[in-house]
Amino acid sequence: MLPWSYLGWISFTLALARGLLTAGDYYVSPELIPGLSAIEDEELVPEMYAGHIPFEGENEGEIMKYFFWKFCHPRQYSDTLVFWFNGGPGCSSMDGALLETGAFRINSDGKAYLNPGSWHTRADIVYVDQPVGTGFSTSSSEPPSYDDDLLLVTEHFMGFLDSYFQSFPDDLAKEIILAGESYAGQYLPFFAEAIMKHNADLEDKYIKYDLKAILIGNGWVDPNTQSLSYLPFAVEKGLIERTNPHFSDLLRAHEDCQNVINRHVDGTDQKFAYEECEQIITLLLKFTKDTSSDAAEDEVCLNVYDYTLRDSYPSCGMNWPSELPNIPKFFSTPGVMEALHLDAESVPRWHECDTGVLKSLKNLRSRPSVELLPSILESGVEVLLFNGDHDLVCNNKGVLDYVGNLNWGGQRGWSDKKQSYEWYHLNSESYAEELAGYVEHDRNLTFISIYNASHMVANDHSLVSRGVLDIYMNNVLLEVIEGENFLLSADDLDTLEDDEDDEEDHKEDNEITDDESSDDNEIDDGENGDNDDISESPNLENSTLLKKVKSFIVATMSLSLFGAICYYLYLKRFKRRRRAILVDPTNRHDSQNKTVSWADDLETGTESDLDQAQGRKAPTGGRKKNSYTSVPSTDLDESFELDDF
Repeated sequence: MLPWSYLGWISFTLALARGLLTAGDYYVSPELIPGLSAIEDEELVPEMYAGHIPFEGENEGEIMKYFFWKFCHPRQYSDTLVFWFNGGPGCSSMDGALLETGAFRINSDGKAYLNPGSWHTRADIVYVDQPVGTGFSTSSSEPPSYDDDLLLVTEHFMGFLDSYFQSFPDDLAKEIILAGESYAGQYLPFFAEAIMKHNADLEDKYIKYDLKAILIGNGWVDPNTQSLSYLPFAVEKGLIERTNPHFSDLLRAHEDCQNVINRHVDGTDQKFAYEECEQIITLLLKFTKDTSSDAAEDEVCLNVYDYTLRDSYPSCGMNWPSELPNIPKFFSTPGVMEALHLDAESVPRWHECDTGVLKSLKNLRSRPSVELLPSILESGVEVLLFNGDHDLVCNNKGVLDYVGNLNWGGQRGWSDKKQSYEWYHLNSESYAEELAGYVEHDRNLTFISIYNASHMVANDHSLVSRGVLDIYMNNVLLEVIEGENFLLSADDLDTLEDDEDDEEDHKEDNEITDDESSDDNEIDDGENGDNDDISESPNLENSTLLKKVKSFIVATMSLSLFGAICYYLYLKRFKRRRRAILVDPTNRHDSQNKTVSWADDLETGTESDLDQAQGRKAPTGGRKKNSYTSVPSTDLDESFELDDF
């Protein structure tokens, strides 16, 4: 018996002793989820678990309950477990489950249908509402005790994690990925550091949490640096002209932000974030407002989650994405709450974001999570940053700027060993390789820019978003074309495996052709050796046979030569495709049995929209987005992930 199986039995016993539910108690019957009965192929419906995971709060007698919804592949065991978090702070991770990376999307009737790009086909994935007050997560204290600092948020998450593994002990043997978007850029590094400290105090490796990576999508990681990116990014993308009558006001706001940062650069009285810096994007939205008389009311303001879209003012993205109203309709459908093991009478009605969580989380003790990244990277945990290139509020420039300021592995920013790749996705229906973005990697840190995507990449391109997970899990192929590196992912993992098999077959066929050519040469030599005897004979049959042999030899050699030329040209154009590894192979977890998938809905276009920082061009075309931390409105304390100011 494996040690973790023994530990699983102990955890199961402890769970019973503490009154915790077991995995079977959390099982969700698919027939109770509206819409799933219409799916003809039952094997496409994921295995599901959901409900409240209780754990003790810091106050005596306080019990906190975090809501989770877990999705697993119905037929394949996965050795990887992903925990997903949305941001806000205070925005429900059901955004992720039902609008982005989860197994379902919800239609206008409030019914679920399958998301073809769901991440659960690559790994088990658990969506967690946290901290308390977010989504369906509650506390026994009255009024609810909101967390006021990321240190407390982290302490409570570790309490949840302990109880989770007691209810799901077999998951303790799995490799863990922490993933999320927007304000989760703060959560994830804090959670990762706490897991590392938890493991450091344990000698038995079988009870450690096997954290492998954190995946941050359009994350709010470094408030200062990212705030200073707004004005130059807006100018670069043509969102505001220098001739704008208020441009000097924006420059002044930019300078005020830089000055307040400079005054506290020595760490004295340094704050988590500064109002002067938050003011920049508020003014940017105000000064780019369309005031023309013919402007539609819902198209006067930039959408901060996708600068190619517009919205009403001061919402500026709060009414996006368009499918958002379907989610409360789904949770209000009779029977849904019971199916998810929730008491509709004791939990609040679902709404996307909670104002109380946002206003309470002031982080008076914590520093921004960017300061934790160097030690996380140096510990061997991989950090993958993925960004939709049409996001304004957590834009590419801001992310790359703070990466450039990071010191890890004995060097600041990207080193001269940085690996760069263009990323293409293979559409399984058309078999066309479509440009998806670009990838940069150096010393455990990977940055991925997804073209024509928003703050919520998976909402725009669900299949493509799953490619982010594929890139991390090494479910991609590497092509080297004229010295340039290209990554290739696919909708279906079998497509890549077949592609690799075709490459091997082509190579084997060429070797066979070479062998036959060699044998033909031996035959040719033999025939030439006997040629004098044959030619001296007046026998017509021998003369005819000689002609046939010579014709066969000439044809075989011609075919061999033609095949060799074609193969040479093939290799010249496409050098050997092989499984891509973005880091030193000795440092990666075992991904031997993995492949690739996704991207039918990838929008294509001509390459424009120059990214000056990277010297790259992205395809044109737009989409939508969502979710983040404090950005404009009439109240600077409100979040743009909130659905109610």
